[in-house]
Amino acid sequence: MDYGILKSLENAWRKDSGFLARRIVEMSMSLPAAVVVLAKSLNSIAQKLPICLSPKQGEVFKIAVLSYFPTVDAADRKRAPSRRNPILRLTYELLQTDNTLKSAILDCFWHSLSFFEHCGCIYYQELIAHWILEGYFDPVRSVTNAYKDGYIILMELLNRGILKIQEGNMVVPEVAMKNLIDLRRRGLSGTSRIGLAKVCGSNMTKGLGNINYVDDVIKGVRVKRKGGKITTILVSGNRLRQETPEKFFEKLKDLEILALFVPTLDPFVPSLSKLWKLRVLVIRDCDLLKDIEELKTLHGLHVLEISGASSLMEISDGFFVAMPGLQSLHLSGLQIKYSPSSISKLKGLHRLIIRDCPVLEDLPDIQELVNLEVVDVSGARGLQTNFDKATGENKNKNFYHLTKLQLLDFSESQIERLPMFQDSAVAAKLHSLTRLLLRNCSKLRKLSNLKPLSGLQILDLSGTTSLVRMSELCLEDKKELIILNLSGTNLRQLPSTIKELSNLSELILRNCPNLEALPNIRNLTNLEVFDVTGCTKLHTVEGSFVDMSYLREVSLSRTKLKIPPKLPKKSKLCCRKSIIFADCSFLESEIWGQITKAITTQMLENASCSGVVVKSQEISKMDPKEEREIHSNEPCSSDFPGKRGISRECFGQDPVYVGLYYKSIPFVDAESHLKVLEIHESNGLGGSRDLDKEALANAEFVSFVDCSSPRLIYILNEIISAKGCWLRMCMDVKDLFSGVDEERLGSLATLSITNLPLLDSINCGGSFKTLKKLSIDCCPKIQTLFPEASQLPSSLEVLHIKFCEKLEKVFEEEGKVSTLTTLCLHELPALSAVRAKLPNLKIFSKTNCPKLYATKENLKGSVCATLYSNVFLKYDTLAVSSFACYDW
Repeated sequence: MDYGILKSLENAWRKDSGFLARRIVEMSMSLPAAVVVLAKSLNSIAQKLPICLSPKQGEVFKIAVLSYFPTVDAADRKRAPSRRNPILRLTYELLQTDNTLKSAILDCFWHSLSFFEHCGCIYYQELIAHWILEGYFDPVRSVTNAYKDGYIILMELLNRGILKIQEGNMVVPEVAMKNLIDLRRRGLSGTSRIGLAKVCGSNMTKGLGNINYVDDVIKGVRVKRKGGKITTILVSGNRLRQETPEKFFEKLKDLEILALFVPTLDPFVPSLSKLWKLRVLVIRDCDLLKDIEELKTLHGLHVLEISGASSLMEISDGFFVAMPGLQSLHLSGLQIKYSPSSISKLKGLHRLIIRDCPVLEDLPDIQELVNLEVVDVSGARGLQTNFDKATGENKNKNFYHLTKLQLLDFSESQIERLPMFQDSAVAAKLHSLTRLLLRNCSKLRKLSNLKPLSGLQILDLSGTTSLVRMSELCLEDKKELIILNLSGTNLRQLPSTIKELSNLSELILRNCPNLEALPNIRNLTNLEVFDVTGCTKLHTVEGSFVDMSYLREVSLSRTKLKIPPKLPKKSKLCCRKSIIFADCSFLESEIWGQITKAITTQMLENASCSGVVVKSQEISKMDPKEEREIHSNEPCSSDFPGKRGISRECFGQDPVYVGLYYKSIPFVDAESHLKVLEIHESNGLGGSRDLDKEALANAEFVSFVDCSSPRLIYILNEIISAKGCWLRMCMDVKDLFSGVDEERLGSLATLSITNLPLLDSINCGGSFKTLKKLSIDCCPKIQTLFPEASQLPSSLEVLHIKFCEKLEKVFEEEGKVSTLTTLCLHELPALSAVRAKLPNLKIFSKTNCPKLYATKENLKGSVCATLYSNVFLKYDTLAVSSFACYDW
């Protein structure tokens, strides 16, 4: 074990020498393998990084080693599942948060564990070929490059002890990790394309053979007494251009496994139809493919994938009649309108993926295919029903026979209701279903009885905008549910049975506009994340957080919850905790008690200042009848650390919580004592014409809170040389700075925009030449920040963006921002591109931006790079904050 890392952490956390080593052994639950894989992981990290651990890795290490977890009696340790072993989980999280690694490593990790379960040990070359076949390195334009990427990941997993090399270059995983729970939304079942390990099993004669790659072709040779024969070919379009299909495949009569990646050959299907020994056929990303009817002759197929064939519009109804052994079928990215009904005859089928077929209107009848484990029809935007459109038909009416089902995904379809999952004569048997994904099923109005789905771990209903009611039965018997996402629904209330979700870790209810109250949630004692951001009518949460000792994040932003539930008295997690209040202000600390104390202190401050309106010292000429509260940055007499410019409007009437206006102005240091002129307007325009123009002209730092668009324009046009501008809760502003003279913004160096719900553009022209720091927060309608190249801020150094649900691009046009050194991205579900070179980027952090997949190095060197990182960094000694990009 790298004791240098442990020593540095002990120093940072002020622990005695040897404390962490002892703690690791204690938390390993007497499992030597846990200590071994962690030691190897730390050694691997120490060899690569200039610092011991990244801030995010330091945080997960701290949570695992310093937090409290229930101990296991010695008599029960042999039966204790590794999913509860903090050290094994830490090993995985160190892998998950390592920004130096390719994102595919997580898929390869979970695949390796699953592969061993089905197939046992395997030659490492063959394992890499399996990873390529499962699509972890897509798009594959060169199989040689894909193999090299796989080899790098293989060595990383070996170095960390997650995989182990045995005699003869055979590899096996560390079996102690096999019971870890995969909490990724789609899991391995949703990320693997064909599930080949399940098909091959432990029968070596069904494997890929002895793998080698020559001339950008991966070949698998099966050796027999009479010599070897090629049984496996993996080849990409770049290499295939050098071949004539007839001649190339004529020499491969013994071929059993064939994968063609991005093929651009002239019609090649006729040549494939003669490969009668084929068991596995993968044709991936072939947009020229228009007809596959001749493949019906391949009666021995066990696996078939046709994906990315955007020109394929029809598959005959009886296409699969002569393929009785088909076990895995993947049809995605096609333009088919109807799925072949002959799929219903595939009794051995365990994997059915008909994904991203936008015009698909009809599904086959699958309710009798009892071996199905994965059903994925996500992205079928034209699919309106699972059932037969003809009256009296029972197609897909009830899935209670599908007792092996693990993943069911109807996301982005237009279905109005689900199949049933029960039968009165059969006890609940669908415990194997762990993921039910219905994201953006905008027409779904009703949920069937979900009670039989007792093994659900992830239930995602986000974006089901037509869903207005959930029955009590939907959340009954869900002891294993970990993540519940109901964001974007129109639910008015939640089932009271939510209190039974004792294992729930994340409750996500973002942007539910009709939700007014939550039932008692006090019994959710394992809850870690509570997010009701954007539930604008929510005014009541029954119960409290008092007993939630694992709670770490609470977001009440843009709700009516002026009085948050009581916070936990004790915490078992040693990590930074945070709470965002209704007005988007926030508090954070290592200890909930300190946050509660800060709120209480604020209450006392409120009481000491009751009835006092602190007026700006710069602005004095105002009509008393139209007086608006424009506050100075001077605190009240009983000074509260970090409190600047408390706005009287926000104090409200509650004696404890309401009125927390704890200043969270981005880019302002609590020690700087900047004189920030705050202009507040909560009751209309009024008073603008009476403001002291001289005072406004001299203002350098201005904060606008709840100001109307006309008032904002008026005041900004009176300010001559503002260096810093903060805007919060300006509810009617759509086109920011429209109508403002560009010269007035010419000296602006700092700009922060928070909670402007209607903002869709920033009209800055070419006036942002001096802008160095920019923060955009809670602006759900904005789609791009800089729509024109002329608007690229030539001096921008720091850029923070979070909670902008529709933001797709940071820069609309490709360009270069050579001055940018810090980029923080947080909760941007639609962001798919940055579209700018950032050659001097030093700090890059990202959280919950699922469509971005590049590294800091990519951003520094390439235009249109997407981003990969799962952290939102705060450059303290190994501390991480969910809102750290406000701490400057």
